[in-house]
Amino acid sequence: EPPLLSCDGVVLLRLTRMARSPDVAAIFLEHPALADCRSRVTNAGCEITPSWACGARLFVPFTEQQFSEFEQEGFELLDHHILALSSDQESIEVALRDLPRKCRPRLSNGPNTNEASP
Repeated sequence: EPPLLSCDGVVLLRLTRMARSPDVAAIFLEHPALADCRSRVTNAGCEITPSWACGARLFVPFTEQQFSEFEQEGFELLDHHILALSSDQESIEVALRDLPRKCRPRLSNGPNTNEASP
């Protein structure tokens, strides 16, 4: 179980590999299992992969100002990160299972040793 970043159940997940793959990107933007995740973000007027998020996928409404505050707290979001609700983790795993095994990233709950955590 990943550590919660807020009382709303927001967690920071990490893809173990293939984060920059176009097939992985397509899963996050198109897979039916993630439709509710995408709707949550777009209905709030936010983006899933905004230019200022360093390639991270955001499945919770998140603004550029919140991103800056997040970084000031010692978090570093990169292209292998997914900011989501803890309840989204199973849907993300289901979507990723549609990729061929050799191209499929896994989700990790812990921070990478190169990333700061508060």
